[in-house]
Amino acid sequence: MSPTTTTLPTPRWAAWPVLLAVSVASVLLWRAIEATGAAQDFAATALGVPFDQSPTGYTVAQVQEAFRQIDASGLTHYRAYRRLDLALPWVLGMGAAGWLIRLGRPAWAWLAWTVALVDTLENAALWLMAWSDLGQSHWLVVNASIVTQTKWVGYGVVLLLLGLAIFLRLRVWFTNRRGAKPWV
Repeated sequence: MSPTTTTLPTPRWAAWPVLLAVSVASVLLWRAIEATGAAQDFAATALGVPFDQSPTGYTVAQVQEAFRQIDASGLTHYRAYRRLDLALPWVLGMGAAGWLIRLGRPAWAWLAWTVALVDTLENAALWLMAWSDLGQSHWLVVNASIVTQTKWVGYGVVLLLLGLAIFLRLRVWFTNRRGAKPWV
């Protein structure tokens, strides 16, 4: 009697072009954001990134110093960057959720959308800082910094889940290919 093996379902090839398009869109959107020149207008932190891209958050003094060092043209660039950055979290969330679903882990996809929402909240707070007279208030900066840190933790968790989903998919594939018990 031969052992029975199960095979993975035939891939739905229509999903691959959509995931590829989302991935390309995220890269193009990121390049458009870089083209605004906003990153060059802000003073770099110890990590070498603008204050609003630091995973460790930022202080009121850092925000005020960064805004003091840019001129009207730099502020225009930063505002353009903030407008484009409203779309990027949703493109990244769609891509991550799509990959998690495609890798057989649809129950994990909600986290990608949650991180996109948190990133959008951060972008809204940063938008207020750039457009409002009260934008650099202590309350707004402290809360935006907390949301920034939460966003980076969320993106880290999503990346870990993507890695785990790939690992689990490969484990099933190798197990089915050999007809043996799972090696984990």
